[in-house]
Amino acid sequence: MVLEAAVNGGADLIATFNLADDLPAATRFGIGIGAAGQHPAEAPMTVTSNDALRLQKSLLDEVKPIATEEGTTINQFINVAVAEKAAALRTQAYFRERAQRADLAEFDRILGRSGSEPPRAGDELPEGLPNR
Repeated sequence: MVLEAAVNGGADLIATFNLADDLPAATRFGIGIGAAGQHPAEAPMTVTSNDALRLQKSLLDEVKPIATEEGTTINQFINVAVAEKAAALRTQAYFRERAQRADLAEFDRILGRSGSEPPRAGDELPEGLPNR
């Protein structure tokens, strides 16, 4: 009945004491489950998909001991690896977009300015390198 009300009401999260029974059903509807009494911002969002993943046997054989060594499941290991790759790609896209907005003439002008203080210890140019 709680799940039906959550689905009909468009809820994002159900707070319950019965995590074990409510979790599988709620995730089928894309609803997160949190422990009752826990602030929603602190509740782990356990909304998952049930998509099949085909992994090459050689890759699975490589991942199994790593996941065990890390104290996690293969599923969690793969989730973290995918999240890291997605973050790296988003970061790369951000810097690519940011570089397109760069004003290289202004960059050269700023780098061409000479400072009024001598370099700090360790920041000196190596011997033989021209000082431009």
